[in-house]
Amino acid sequence: MDLTTPLGPLTLKNPLIAASGCFGYGVEYADLVDLSTLGGVAVKGLFLAEREGHKPPRIVETPSGMLNAIGLQGIGVHRFVREKLPELRKRRATVFVNICGTTVTKGDVEVRDSGTWRREREDDHGRGLELMRTLMDAVVIEPGAEGTTVSLRRRLGQDGEGT
Repeated sequence: MDLTTPLGPLTLKNPLIAASGCFGYGVEYADLVDLSTLGGVAVKGLFLAEREGHKPPRIVETPSGMLNAIGLQGIGVHRFVREKLPELRKRRATVFVNICGTTVTKGDVEVRDSGTWRREREDDHGRGLELMRTLMDAVVIEPGAEGTTVSLRRRLGQDGEGT
């Protein structure tokens, strides 16, 4: 049975996307689940800096079940890229990065690497550029001798929605 699932410009292997709230960054379950067989892994929310989240108690039992208020604890973007992303790549996971911020008026992201720029090819299976151009208001790619810088901008409305 063919379970491939279209999601915008992407085609996922199947519709199963592991949720960040119960699957962490994905690598925590990599010895139990073959991450490459999932439609995707939505990682825990990433702020630029590490966050401790709320102080305990974070989980309380109620007559109707459990109530939690973790407070978006996380390792931050830099630790994620350094510690978690290489393992996710090694295990060939399709990764959905959940980026968090503290303002509601605009979102700016700048990514730098030390690799060599490679032009788009028709047979290239990556969809990063297509997704960036579809989801962002501005995309600037600056290849250079010491790496590539990608700058992204998205205008947001008062309620956090795109305008």
